[in-house]
Amino acid sequence: IALGMIQFSSNANTDYLLDLMDYPDFSEIYAAFGVDDMGQLPPILGTFLLSFDPNFDREAVVDQAEMTALAIETTENYINSADFRAEIAAIEDEVDFGGAAAFMNEFFWRSSPRDFMNIMAQVATGEGISEEGAAIMREILEWLMVNEPETALYFDAIGTKGGNLTPTGTLTSAWYGTTLNGSTVALSVFYRDLDFDVYTQWTTSFAYQLIEISPILEGDCQILEQLFVEAE
Repeated sequence: IALGMIQFSSNANTDYLLDLMDYPDFSEIYAAFGVDDMGQLPPILGTFLLSFDPNFDREAVVDQAEMTALAIETTENYINSADFRAEIAAIEDEVDFGGAAAFMNEFFWRSSPRDFMNIMAQVATGEGISEEGAAIMREILEWLMVNEPETALYFDAIGTKGGNLTPTGTLTSAWYGTTLNGSTVALSVFYRDLDFDVYTQWTTSFAYQLIEISPILEGDCQILEQLFVEAE
């Protein structure tokens, strides 16, 4: 389940795990990593269905807890009701992307590049996390070492997780890498409000990930800053 979440960004795997765990409170885990509390994680399917439904009164939702409860209910309706699935299919061409983006920005779980970088650094170094926990996370995050064996020509280890959210033009990346000379770098980059054409090009070509590998390999994150300055 976790490998599908990390390597393939499987939202279905995420929702399955959340349902299996009865939508738990992850506050203790956030605290253990020393990062801000992202709030309760709602099912992704239900969140998207609510966000894209032009008949849903988004302004009536008052907080994340209410949105999460609605997202769980909506997910269950979609799974169990053929009539509801047909209703959703019928409104496919009426999606309000602007309204969906605003709703997700307000109520979807959120974090920061710094927090993700700190998590990746702890996984890479084993500091602040149990040896067993770090080993499990590294095994899943280092899928690139298995799928792209040539990475071993440059890295002793490299772990990564990317993400995207189409309505908000958002791309996220989190990395750690240990080069052959023993240098370890953790990096996280968030892109937001990307032009749709740029967003589409980057998500299909993964060009932004190729850019991000450079500072990990060189051990100097200022390279990334310079690349974007030159791009402007």
